[in-house]
Amino acid sequence: MDAAQQGLVAAEAQVRVAEAQIADVQLNLRRTEVVSPVAGIVSQRNAQIGAIASAAGQPMFVIIRDGLVELQADVSESDLLKLELGQTVALRPVGLSDTLRGTVRLIEPTVDAQTRLGRVRISLEEPGRVRAGLFAEAEILVEEREGLTLPVSAVAAPAEGRGETVLRVTGDGVVERVAVTTGIRDGGTVEILDGLGAGDRVVARAGAFVRPGDRINPIPAETADLASN
Repeated sequence: MDAAQQGLVAAEAQVRVAEAQIADVQLNLRRTEVVSPVAGIVSQRNAQIGAIASAAGQPMFVIIRDGLVELQADVSESDLLKLELGQTVALRPVGLSDTLRGTVRLIEPTVDAQTRLGRVRISLEEPGRVRAGLFAEAEILVEEREGLTLPVSAVAAPAEGRGETVLRVTGDGVVERVAVTTGIRDGGTVEILDGLGAGDRVVARAGAFVRPGDRINPIPAETADLASN
């Protein structure tokens, strides 16, 4: 009887050892499964059949989370401080004729020491219309308001102790120099905060050939553009 009991105990011990070995094998097998932590689109695969996975190497897969593509934009350090989260962005991807819309999602806290550029991440309203890796130009709207604007060519730079000025044309065609205060510059236009009123006529071009006191016959800019075409 004792021998039988000892044999039973030994057999049960062997069963437990076998079960532990099976559990260890199953654990190792589960560790071979690669499960994505999020849903998305696989944009890059570095894994190869038979290769050994390592945390120190390249990622096995690169996944676009939820299929959302965003723009990584490089911004000069002089403009970086004007940006805020949520600002509206107009994007023109290469190969796309129309403009896409987006918003500033993230402003990275550091500036590259070599290029002096900061990085901004912009989320897109229609991410399905672009592909990862495309180049795009972006315009970030940092401020918007209604006001009086002029072509940049109409504003003379500060000189000889005076600030910025424009050449205004009076009702009888006489040119006079007027000091102005400028605001936002956007491409070829500049905002006029003070010094002019709506309806004032100014010399938009060829200001170097006109002097205060000259009497001229101004041509509206629209007419001049049509004549040049």
